[in-house]
Amino acid sequence: MQLHIPAESSGKALDRSANPAFNSARTVVCGKTRNVPDANRGDAVHYKHETVETLGQKLRDGTTTAKQQADRARQAAARAEPVFITTVNDDTAAKTSDEHFQSHTPRSALEGIPIAVKDVIATAGVRTTMGSRLFSDHVPSEDAQIVKQLKAAGANIVGKSNTHEFSFGIRGDSNAFGVVPNPHDETRIAGGSSSGSAAAVARGIVPLAVGTDTAGSIRVPAALCGAVGFKPTYDLLDTTGIFPLASSFDTAGFLGTTVQDIIVAMAAVGVESISDLSETGVDLQFRTLRGNPGLSSGIPPEETEQRVPDLLEVPDVHHPNFQGRRSEE
Repeated sequence: MQLHIPAESSGKALDRSANPAFNSARTVVCGKTRNVPDANRGDAVHYKHETVETLGQKLRDGTTTAKQQADRARQAAARAEPVFITTVNDDTAAKTSDEHFQSHTPRSALEGIPIAVKDVIATAGVRTTMGSRLFSDHVPSEDAQIVKQLKAAGANIVGKSNTHEFSFGIRGDSNAFGVVPNPHDETRIAGGSSSGSAAAVARGIVPLAVGTDTAGSIRVPAALCGAVGFKPTYDLLDTTGIFPLASSFDTAGFLGTTVQDIIVAMAAVGVESISDLSETGVDLQFRTLRGNPGLSSGIPPEETEQRVPDLLEVPDVHHPNFQGRRSEE
């Protein structure tokens, strides 16, 4: 798993409270040491936007409904054009989720959670453009496999997120349906190719989005927008129904607000072995594989571990194509 956090820029400072990587006691940014909340020592960590975990709890206790959350997400999407190419106005899934909550039978922790799906991933009855005018009227007749799994888990797809055309670009600035600006500074790029998915999460439109990654297309926009991006091992998630870029490298993955949200999403599609679900996101660690006959015999017999780094430096990247405005949020 790779966790991506943007470095401080010369523009408006990012809201550290919305960023799961700043949960360590001391973080060094631009040579300055700052004290920030540390979940490991029991400090409360608050996020600017709802997470899958916090929103799921509200849905389960009746504080809100899936229908209300779907409406809220669609309204937020409309205000954030061009983060989404298409919004889904059908409330059938939300109403089904509300029925499951009323009968206390949620299908998974994603029950009723509004999500975005990158627009290179087939969605039955909802146009899937691949970010290209060539497919502007393309409406698949069948869902991609990962979409089937998410629907079966109760997730509610509220829209198709913008993408670099055909996923063929890392900047996210070649989009037939508009260039997605960075949610923290609209003079800068959001990265690509899963630009809309990263921006949708970073803006709080949805707590979880589906992306694809061939050579960084989840990881780069996650880094630039300040979301958690997860590129699974190749072929861990089924890519059937996803427009291919390089089929021997293409992977489906998730973007979320917290590492724990990614764990929940993977469990909902049947992949629970990436971590003990009792672990919190800040406790998630890389683990060295053991017992793999394809690996060198030099691997130590005991499990070794390395904590996710507090901060990954990324350069200031200004958008080359248009003059935007800095976010006032």
